[in-house]
Amino acid sequence: MSIAKSTRRRKKVAPADAGFASPPQTQAGSRFQTQYVEKYPEMGVIHEGEIRHFLFTVPLADLSTYGARFRELMEVLDAARQLPTAERTGAVIRLIAGLEKESRNRRYRQVLKAIAAASASEAGLNEAYYTALRIVEMAFEWTNEYLFAFGLYERRLKASRHVRQRGNWEEKLAVYG
Repeated sequence: MSIAKSTRRRKKVAPADAGFASPPQTQAGSRFQTQYVEKYPEMGVIHEGEIRHFLFTVPLADLSTYGARFRELMEVLDAARQLPTAERTGAVIRLIAGLEKESRNRRYRQVLKAIAAASASEAGLNEAYYTALRIVEMAFEWTNEYLFAFGLYERRLKASRHVRQRGNWEEKLAVYG
């Protein structure tokens, strides 16, 4: 018996020609899988995975610029969905055309075209708004400001834990001392 066969038998390794198997779908899912659950399921113009794929291709230094562009678009979309008129819808389309000229990123242009196509109707305005909102949220998660604020939070958390631990030791010394 060869080493490969005994390894497959012991470790239950799939044969080389089996290809990739999809992971079993569990109702609760693992902790790793649950962190990638969509935040706005079925509410956006495009799937959240495509948004994530688009943002991961943007250089980190340019991420805040893209976030600011979508923040501006989000504000105009919010105004248009609050009071949907032909004039406001036209303003959304003009803004998207202007934003499209600011970058040559193919995925960026595809996202903007999908938002423009959806913003023709009232329901589409809501979907376009939620897509822009999610892009802004995801872009902000990787900006320097967020990472700096997160670092400050970590330091405060460590300091508060240190104070609590010192307090516990003082209590234990009082009890046993």
